[in-house]
Amino acid sequence: MDINLKKELILFFAECGVESKKTTEAVEKQLRKLMGHHRYEEYLNITDQVHAETLPIKHTYDCMTTLKEANTLITHQAKIFVDVSAHLYTFIKPLLKSGLTVGDLGCYTGVFINWLASKHSECNFVGFDASIKHVNFAREMNKNPNTKFSVWDYTVPNHLGLEPCDVLVSTFGIDFDSKVKCKYPLDIDNPREYPSYVAYSNEAYRYFHCWREVIKREGKLIAVLRIGDIDHLLAVFDAATNAGWGIDLSNSKRIESDDEIFPLLTFTTDNPVQISQEALANWWGKEGKSNGLPDNCYEGWAAKKKYQSLPNKVVIKEKTQTYLDGHTMMNVLGISDDIAYSYSRATTGFIELKTVPVAEAKSLSFKC
Repeated sequence: MDINLKKELILFFAECGVESKKTTEAVEKQLRKLMGHHRYEEYLNITDQVHAETLPIKHTYDCMTTLKEANTLITHQAKIFVDVSAHLYTFIKPLLKSGLTVGDLGCYTGVFINWLASKHSECNFVGFDASIKHVNFAREMNKNPNTKFSVWDYTVPNHLGLEPCDVLVSTFGIDFDSKVKCKYPLDIDNPREYPSYVAYSNEAYRYFHCWREVIKREGKLIAVLRIGDIDHLLAVFDAATNAGWGIDLSNSKRIESDDEIFPLLTFTTDNPVQISQEALANWWGKEGKSNGLPDNCYEGWAAKKKYQSLPNKVVIKEKTQTYLDGHTMMNVLGISDDIAYSYSRATTGFIELKTVPVAEAKSLSFKC
């Protein structure tokens, strides 16, 4: 990644009140001062419910009543937003030709799109957000004549006659419903048969269907999504295809920031062909080479595929445990010819395989 680009983003974000170097404690102290005791306590209560997955995260954002409060809240994720923004810019920069219109889906206070507009006066920019309060924040901060903001809940069709864009960008623009809570089976091979697949694809379809209505012919959508689970990603890809989007994996990648993994995905307005599970698994594995796993460790579909290929498997130990959140993990220790293995699978979608020589079998342990 371009270090100078990151420095530029960090400086611009800081000028807007999104400071990468602030600690969590410093951010909360500033929020407490800005909001006052009563509103801050309400914010903490709502945040607890969001963490408990009984409320969607938008309720936390809605607690902010001023631009300064909103940007202070974003500071909690400033490093991630800087990293993601830098990667996103490298992908969209070649597309930014004179006269094009770029739309930012879920702009919140408009920090990123303001930075874009300041660098590319030859283009037009529009920020979309479902909340009039958030749009007003963005308008208050906007200093670029080539930028405007519109209220649009893009979970419903475009009834507002919004002007189509040449390029759409989205940084965490989908607030996936954490309450879906569909458990992944422990022993089914086809992800498209999972109940979770149906729930996630139905949820994602409404976004991609509505986004398709505000993109010009031959336009592109560059989206960074909060998905670290390849089974979930398959459901989202299928939803996008069903909504008329083509998937360009050759111009997509995985971003790693603060121990989190985010797919940065390029969608086109042509060739909406359903991607095969094998193609997605191969891309995911190739893009995940830098995740720090040793050569004898596998995760996700790569783990499942490797486990299925092991010959003459003999189970030595097996353990299943159910946790307080209702999810279950299965862990198997076994031997396959001259190697020992530990295979873990959970109803959260987690899959991991570790292999060692038989002589080192005692080094393997249960995950649960």
